[in-house]
Amino acid sequence: SSAASDVYKRQLYHIAAGLKTVELRTWETPYRGPILLCSSASACGVGRALPCGYALLIADLVDVKKLTPELLEAAYIEGLQDPEKYFAWQLDNIRMLADPFKIKGKLRLFDVDFDEQAAELIFPPFTYDNGECTVIDFWEYIGITNLCR
Repeated sequence: SSAASDVYKRQLYHIAAGLKTVELRTWETPYRGPILLCSSASACGVGRALPCGYALLIADLVDVKKLTPELLEAAYIEGLQDPEKYFAWQLDNIRMLADPFKIKGKLRLFDVDFDEQAAELIFPPFTYDNGECTVIDFWEYIGITNLCR
């Protein structure tokens, strides 16, 4: 069993791409350790297609602190209103699932029957066909069909 959390797709992409190492929540948790990051099933904004409702990444949740200006920069979010009400979930050791799976997310942390030791993981920089690619290229390449724009 693994802890899991739903993440907005655009933010999940930024985590996978190595641009974002802090996820923001309005609540804190005593949990520290591996966390399965799942794309929300809700519609996403503009741009290329992103997977909807999939477990895509694993990261280590190493710390949770009140948000500071330095941590806000690592959260890769601009124009955040009321930053004082947020907690910074600090992520490390990002791994991508080679075989993402459909999942129905929930609010807060939730348990998922998932064995990280048995899963095939891909470590950055993410590549396929002997060349580098974007994370979205990879998700499209492996045939995730439930994409939203």
